[in-house]
Amino acid sequence: IPIHLLTREALALYRARTGGGPVLYHVSNRFYALAPVLRRLADAEGLAGVRRDARSGLAELQDPSRYVLLAAPGHPWLAALAERGWSPLADVAPARAPWTDAHVDPLGVLAPFL
Repeated sequence: IPIHLLTREALALYRARTGGGPVLYHVSNRFYALAPVLRRLADAEGLAGVRRDARSGLAELQDPSRYVLLAAPGHPWLAALAERGWSPLADVAPARAPWTDAHVDPLGVLAPFL
């Protein structure tokens, strides 16, 4: 898991570099459900998000690629992506606590099938 990329401190750095703009995460992982981590992070930072599970033409042969976009509530990208089939991140149950450089809980986000 790229733990260091999914923390409050990392998000603050990304948002500083984008001038407060949206941040897109690629969270595909066969063993961990990482969208709940970003849901908790969005809640903690007052952000909104959308998510998408995308499959290629060989959908039955592969796991989907998963993406999450975090942005300030009302950002136009949130509505634009929702119109294109992205789901609200609010539909995902959040992780127990936001991940920080000092605290992460990888066992808390093991995929449900394990």
